[in-house]
Amino acid sequence: MTKAAAAEHTATAHGMSTSTVRNYDRLVRQQGKRGLLPKIRVQVTPPRTPWEVIQIILMLRRLLHWGGDRIAAELKSRDIYTISGQGVYNLFKRYRVYTRTYHPVGNRVGIAYTRLQVTHPNETWHVDFAGPFLADDEQKYWVLVVVDAYSRLLVTLQVVASLETGVVVGHLAHAFRDWGPPERIVTDNASTFRSVWETDQHRFSTWLAEHGVEHQHIPPYYPEANGKAEAAIKIVKREAITPFVTHQQTWTRTELQQLLTRFRDYYNFDRLHGGIQWQPPIEVYAEFFHRPHHLENLFFIEEPVLALQFC
Repeated sequence: MTKAAAAEHTATAHGMSTSTVRNYDRLVRQQGKRGLLPKIRVQVTPPRTPWEVIQIILMLRRLLHWGGDRIAAELKSRDIYTISGQGVYNLFKRYRVYTRTYHPVGNRVGIAYTRLQVTHPNETWHVDFAGPFLADDEQKYWVLVVVDAYSRLLVTLQVVASLETGVVVGHLAHAFRDWGPPERIVTDNASTFRSVWETDQHRFSTWLAEHGVEHQHIPPYYPEANGKAEAAIKIVKREAITPFVTHQQTWTRTELQQLLTRFRDYYNFDRLHGGIQWQPPIEVYAEFFHRPHHLENLFFIEEPVLALQFC
């Protein structure tokens, strides 16, 4: 069979044109069977974000594990670059940066709870403990956390060696003198704040009543009711305590307290908070505008040694 007849026969058998058969034959002779593979053309569009800004974004994600919305807010607040949170997440996807998707938790069946509404600073404080943390002397330490519900201000961040009521009362007395007493304090149902006997007035509630402060317990088995304290504890542990305990071979209570004192100032004055429209808590609490510029006070950890090449 001649080449022309073979091409016409193949085209008829497979329902295609003769020119297509001749084209396939040419590709096989030139490239082998690989020539029959489909050609996939991927158009790579370079990002519009400057490369210097991309490196800063990837650095913040790598060092501080911040999400896209927080990074975008920090860059805009410090006059570095304006980009949306979704734009930052698009860069994460482009450069294969791992991100975790958080799914909302459904309502708890059978638990009647109304979200506590606050309208001004010092209306409600949330109190809770973080820990325990085991020091090198085998002594357990906790961190007393007191948060203003309206501004998210860290009122107290104190290392304590006991969960006794008297210890908490002593630190709250100092907080009352520094910030003024709140109208209400919200706590969980731990023995530090509540008596095992329903008919007895606990020492903590009695002391608050003497200072004109209402004591409110959260519903049992519902720690989300004290969520602002729980969120603050999560931030303090992730950004301050865990890196400190992990990298310090030996540490003492004094060293941990010095660290938390510095972190409280950083949290209140320099760190933007997503729950208050990406403002530092001091701006909401005292209506005092304090906004650092560029990369000033961006890191609470020691200034990292960076070897970045900007192109």
